Amino acid sequence: MSNTINANYDLSDKEIKIIAMICCGFTPQEIRLFIGEKNSTYIYKKFKLIAKKMDLTMPLIDFLSQKTSAKQAQ
Repeated sequence: MSNTINANYDLSDKEIKIIAMICCGFTPQEIRLFIGEKNSTYIYKKFKLIAKKMDLTMPLIDFLSQKTSAKQAQ
């Protein structure tokens, strides 16, 4: 999945890891702690930046939820 995402968007390794953790069901607070960020608003700013890089018209978490639930339904 990371190769597909990185081929289409200019995402850093850290951003791809964040996407993977969202898909695995980690909360924003858990992701923030896992990547070692102390600033509580950092992760939400990062979500917005990733969504902007991906040209999304909805929040990143909503987009990924739709994609992962669609895969589970197949």
